[in-house]
Amino acid sequence: MTAVTGRCACGRVRFTLTGPLRPVINCHCHRCRHWTGHFMAGTRTAESDMALDDDGTLRWWTPDEEPSVSYGFCSNCGGSLFWRSADRPGTVAVAAGTLDPPTGLATVFALFNAEASDYHRLDPDLPGQPHDWPPGLSWDRLHPSWSGSGAGAVGAEHQVVFVEALGAQLVQVEGRFLA
Repeated sequence: MTAVTGRCACGRVRFTLTGPLRPVINCHCHRCRHWTGHFMAGTRTAESDMALDDDGTLRWWTPDEEPSVSYGFCSNCGGSLFWRSADRPGTVAVAAGTLDPPTGLATVFALFNAEASDYHRLDPDLPGQPHDWPPGLSWDRLHPSWSGSGAGAVGAEHQVVFVEALGAQLVQVEGRFLA
């Protein structure tokens, strides 16, 4: 894999990703909406595959009501950069918009569609869930070849496999996926 670089808006937090990246998944949960100002479009990588060049402005916020997750941002410009969870040790989600193109990534799924703001029109061609992953499922479990330290980036062609794996969780009507 070719290294992918990224940074915050002011450039004080810069990073390089050298390992495989998960396809982009959009999260419309209320917290991601408020944190990013729209929704989180994130990829994921192993923490060991991320080299950070930071002048001390990277800060992490952990919500009182959900202490198992943390949000990384630049304290100078306020740029939303990273998300991590105790449920996924050794990995970090990276805001896709912080990456310098070309990324080689594709958006393949959306979560918490029921929490998307009323001004935003969801992509009818993008499979999604009204809330979080169904119990016991995640991208990692559906695609074990991407283990978080795994085997290369995957693209939009994996949408079909992903939707089939969800089975009864999604229904397709006139080309639109409905939960």
